Amino acid sequence: MRAARSRRLLGRWGSACRVWATGPAARIDRSEREGLRSGERFELTRLRRENAQLRMERDLLNGATAVWVTESGL
Repeated sequence: MRAARSRRLLGRWGSACRVWATGPAARIDRSEREGLRSGERFELTRLRRENAQLRMERDLLNGATAVWVTESGL
C-alpha cells in the first residue's frame, strides 16, 4: 500500500524509484545477486583513492631521499 501511494505521489518519478529499488544494485544489496554491495563499492573506491595517494607520497619521499643521499655524498 505504501509503495502504491508513494508512486502516486511521485507521479512519473514513481517508475524511476521502482527501477532503482528493484534494479541490479538493489538485488546485490539484498544478496540476491553476486557482486559488491553499495557500501563495499564505496569502501573499495575510497581505499583505491587512498592507495594512490600513498603511492604518490612514497615516490616523492624516495626521490627526496635520493637527492639527499646524492648531495650529502653518502
